Amino acid sequence: MLPLQIYAPIIPSAEWYELQEWLDGRGRGKGLSRGESLLSAMGVLFCECGAVKTSHADAKPVKRSYRCRRRKVLPGQHTGECTISQAALDDHVARSIFALLREVEHDHEALAVLAEATRRFGVANESAERSRERATLVAERADAVRALEELYDDRKAGGFRGDIGRRRFIAEESALLSLLEAAEARIAVLEEAATPVIPIAERLPEDPTADPIGPGSWWQGAPLAERRKFVKLFVDRITVYKSKERGGRGPVHERVKIGFAKRQDAADEAEGQLVS
Repeated sequence: MLPLQIYAPIIPSAEWYELQEWLDGRGRGKGLSRGESLLSAMGVLFCECGAVKTSHADAKPVKRSYRCRRRKVLPGQHTGECTISQAALDDHVARSIFALLREVEHDHEALAVLAEATRRFGVANESAERSRERATLVAERADAVRALEELYDDRKAGGFRGDIGRRRFIAEESALLSLLEAAEARIAVLEEAATPVIPIAERLPEDPTADPIGPGSWWQGAPLAERRKFVKLFVDRITVYKSKERGGRGPVHERVKIGFAKRQDAADEAEGQLVS
């Protein structure tokens, strides 16, 4: 179940997934503005055309923005710039998260988002031993999914014909599905054992009418890195649409779609891909 290796790996394969998460959230590099803003370099901010949006720095904070990073215009995509105020979008996203948290007791969808965010928080704060085991299981799951895809591709291409071929196909499929199910089951056990809980009460003002991101709030006093972690718990994708007004002055809430945290069962995704 391990891929063929011509050379010795620089790092263990299980740590590769942890490295990707670190790279996604790393700070600014030389000549880059990555990591300095709330929403950039986390894999959540996109333009309506599908391109990543990056932060554009300016000496005056009021003029800082997020801009589309596409290389060329494809048919059907927007023309010109698709820019949005950094301050306005950051404010909108933060307020949307806190508005959702205040609706948890009355909204099933908000409760589902909080459950997924709590799961992610537990994973992020688990012990080093569990983290290493999880990384190994994630690698094993990915290898099993890839092997199943190759198995189905081979059969679609005309392989495994005859009685012997069918028996071998069923045997390999059964073994791979067993590996996949075992990895998923163990990952689920690790997630259930994760005990840390998001300190929501510390994030929300005691006064329900108070501004959750205003003066004296947790949000205002939290370092940028903590704000980014908080957003990543609750948000999967933010899509910004081109303004219908010149100069990008359209209302932010009309231009932005927030995809809140949603659990994606890797086993179900893999099965869907294989069936299709």
